[in-house]
Amino acid sequence: ANHMGRKEEETIDNKRIKQMRMQYCTLSHTLLYKNPVVVCRKGNMYSKEALYTALLEGKTKASSSNSKKKKKAHDHHHADDSGVVLPEHIKKIKDVRTATIEWIDDVDITKDRHCTFRCPITRKDLDDGSTSVIMLWPCGCIMAKECITHQQKGSNHDNSTTTCMNCGARYDPSKGDVIIIAPNDDTRIHHHAT
Repeated sequence: ANHMGRKEEETIDNKRIKQMRMQYCTLSHTLLYKNPVVVCRKGNMYSKEALYTALLEGKTKASSSNSKKKKKAHDHHHADDSGVVLPEHIKKIKDVRTATIEWIDDVDITKDRHCTFRCPITRKDLDDGSTSVIMLWPCGCIMAKECITHQQKGSNHDNSTTTCMNCGARYDPSKGDVIIIAPNDDTRIHHHAT
């Protein structure tokens, strides 16, 4: 039979998972294409509307449940009525950054393996599942990781801050300003093992 090697199959699956994580909201699983997107420090992408709604509902729920008896002490994710569960590391709007994304026009989202956004510098598709993608926290610009790799190699000054190649904003790699988008070491998959 014509069967692929296990390794090859795995990388295809990983690519597909990574692509899905860049195209769908981590919370609501709705398509992100051409919608306002926010990104957390862990590199997960969210629909701005879904996340803000969950944050607001989490706040109102917290204030109403404080007056009543504490419910389920072991419930460490805050869920709202729609069943959307906010990750523990997002407690306020400042925990996410609005992303600046260059969407590709007229994408046929019904087509399999379509890409929806590209790097403003290299013009390459970013959400193909194999490209390393980063967001700069101070400005929210999303681009191919190779943009900053070339930039860091080219800079020979001692100053740790660098400027975003897309908008010119200052960022400091030593302060965690470079966020890897949809990193492979996905905490949501592996945290059960600990």
